[in-house]
Amino acid sequence: MGRPLNIVFDMDGTLLDYEGWQGPDHYGHVKPEAAAFVNDLMKPGGISGKAPNGWALNIFTTRKMTPERFKNILQNLMNGGIPALYVQDINGFRAEMVGKETWSHNPPDTSQKPIWDIYVDDRSYYDMLESGGEGNKIDWDKLRVVCGLMEEKEARGEGLE
Repeated sequence: MGRPLNIVFDMDGTLLDYEGWQGPDHYGHVKPEAAAFVNDLMKPGGISGKAPNGWALNIFTTRKMTPERFKNILQNLMNGGIPALYVQDINGFRAEMVGKETWSHNPPDTSQKPIWDIYVDDRSYYDMLESGGEGNKIDWDKLRVVCGLMEEKEARGEGLE
């Protein structure tokens, strides 16, 4: 059996509302469309053909991770409808390994850059082009198509009754 595919989410502006940097311990509210996507992706029996062994959900943020921040971020995600059990790690940290500075799935002696199959960020090149340079314009339905959760026709609204 192969490994789960790694999907990495930026936190601020992607999973959470973002109104500019307000310090490392300020977190926006979970975006409802992000929570809906994550729950569709991770629901039991919802494994797409593109990820026959499931998905490993990882979060990447500029914040330096501490045990307290880790707990607070998970609590914020849970309050917004994203179950903590879906989150494999945040900046490479898991609850049982806080303090180790390595991504759990990176080979030894590699950097902190996460290894991903899909990376979702509100400031991606594509989203910046689509939004005229503003960012924050993730097309969650296009992402559903990429992840195999939705047919392209359905995302365009075709063939629906």
